[in-house]
Amino acid sequence: MKKVCLISLLMVLCSLSGCTDTDLGAEEVPIVGPGEIEPEPVDEEPPRVEFNWSADGFVPQKIGDCDTSKISELGVQQASSLSSGKLQIEPSIVFLDETFTVTYRSMFGEGPWGVENTGIPEWLGFLIENESGPHDLFDDGTNGDAVAGDGVYSRSCLHLREDFLPPGQVAKEWMGMGILDTSLRGTVGFQQASEKVRTTEGGYFVTMGESYGERWTNGWEHVSPSLCSACFDAWNASGDVFDFIAIQTRDSVGGAGYVRFHDPVGNIGMTPPCEHSSHCYSPLDGKEHPELRGILHMQYVTSFGLSHEMAHGLLGLDTRGFPEQGEGAWNSGDGMHLDSDTTVRGDISGPFWDPDRGWPHAVQIEDDNGDRTEVRLIHDNGSFRIVPDGQERMVWSDIFLYMAGFLAAEDATEINYKLINETVESCVTEEQALFCTGTNVTAERVIEFDTQDFIDMYGARIPPHDGDESQINLGVLHISDRNHTEAEMVWFTESYKEWAYSNQTSGWSFLTQNDPWPVVTRGLSSVNIDPSHMTERPLADSSLLVAEGGPEEISGCGYPSSQYGDLLAPDSPYGNQTLFFSDESMGGLCFLNEFYHWMGEGDSSSGPPMNSSYFLGHFERTPVENTWHNVTVFLDSEGRLWWENEAGAIWELEWHGAEQNPS
Repeated sequence: MKKVCLISLLMVLCSLSGCTDTDLGAEEVPIVGPGEIEPEPVDEEPPRVEFNWSADGFVPQKIGDCDTSKISELGVQQASSLSSGKLQIEPSIVFLDETFTVTYRSMFGEGPWGVENTGIPEWLGFLIENESGPHDLFDDGTNGDAVAGDGVYSRSCLHLREDFLPPGQVAKEWMGMGILDTSLRGTVGFQQASEKVRTTEGGYFVTMGESYGERWTNGWEHVSPSLCSACFDAWNASGDVFDFIAIQTRDSVGGAGYVRFHDPVGNIGMTPPCEHSSHCYSPLDGKEHPELRGILHMQYVTSFGLSHEMAHGLLGLDTRGFPEQGEGAWNSGDGMHLDSDTTVRGDISGPFWDPDRGWPHAVQIEDDNGDRTEVRLIHDNGSFRIVPDGQERMVWSDIFLYMAGFLAAEDATEINYKLINETVESCVTEEQALFCTGTNVTAERVIEFDTQDFIDMYGARIPPHDGDESQINLGVLHISDRNHTEAEMVWFTESYKEWAYSNQTSGWSFLTQNDPWPVVTRGLSSVNIDPSHMTERPLADSSLLVAEGGPEEISGCGYPSSQYGDLLAPDSPYGNQTLFFSDESMGGLCFLNEFYHWMGEGDSSSGPPMNSSYFLGHFERTPVENTWHNVTVFLDSEGRLWWENEAGAIWELEWHGAEQNPS
């Protein structure tokens, strides 16, 4: 490792929300390396596809012909699945001439979008018969409400202005919805792959029935490799063809995550604990599926976080001691994401954070227009500067391309830097941000490192197979409780195609919060999402079954019971809960069917558990949702055991050894 003394650092102005959405001048990324990627030609008038969508059980009502007394067959079930404080827009993706229903389960008499009562504010622009709001929500069985008096408030026959889309724009995201121009009707057709599965060029559209309602409270059921029924249906349709699977909800539930299944690459920091480089799940078909690396959880209509979660799948980051241990690690913050005080680029980092408070307090300055902007760190001719936080931060550095298998070690020559104890001059600490008027940054020390340093620490990368690692099959499984509408199929097909194949850095038609795969990987990797082009993966082995025997799992993340005792959380907000764990070593805890990995230094506690000290440590939850997932289990001065997450929620844990196990 090379160390250099720090010199004065410079900071310049930047853009707050990133430049990808607001830069109207679309640029193309140069495509390098073997297998050039050419932009797909765009037909000015795509061919029309005729299907009898009216035969489906749910078809959106049209503006001017909407009956508020008409309740869909799934309306009652959807209302019962909706948890407190949650909002459903059904359907969430519409052609501009279609209506939709807003449904909200109130907690304390409040309404959605921060209003004080159960209503729809005028500023949303939701109309009823071309009349603007505010609009009331109803819980009396009228106006689209499925069940009177159930605490779920609804309003149907809502729509948007006829001129909602600017001239020339065919798609737009708005408040968790996808809005399409009617000219796109008839442009996407489907194949009926099975009773439950329809396919388009944008993936598999899976009808899963009532279990789709679990998305509000237990989305883990949809993405756990042990529980994923949509995965089972897609495997039956196409075989063992997926390197990755993305589970995409049809409406905006919120959040994105990644569940590791197999990590077959050697010497990049991955240490899967089970046979076949597995993280110990048991798919529903009983097969091992060594070809499947992991499952992405996509819960927003814009496929927000797609490139980010793919980066987690290929990179980790599980390398917690590089380039140095402790504060010198490039992921010293939460152990999973790239620290902002490094010059390494890639879509697993945020903008430059307040050096003292860290996430979510960004450094901000004013640009030439007087607007607040966020920044990122770069190295430039021996000095360090802060520049506008734009699309460039999403493009992977050489070292990441090497780790993913897209760039040979000898070609990964980029030099990177990690700052230690940096400060920014002329700043004022605000509640949400660190606002700076100066441009200089100083730090106590700078660590210089490159890809060879990574190899020196972990060894030369060991590929999972002899085939082409740069070509990836992503099975996009669009899940729903009913058949997807035509608008939903058009929106998701076109948005995922744009992500998979576009080499433009801006000016997209469907993407708003996600950079295309050819852009972030600099054209060195290609991804296929079209079911008709899926081919069996090099690691696929349909004869390889999940090993029999061993402990019975609960949702793929724990032991159902222990002969040594019970670990209870009697005062948790979810009621008296049992936390499951391993008797062999404290590799993690299972709470509410989700696994929290033990993240301590060195080896975890060896079993069997004899007292509460066995459970101490820092744990990180498999991020199936974008929620609080960092947990510390500690003993207080009185010897009591406590669970505390990063949001400050805390409750006592009770360890009942077998000899005092409560009846």
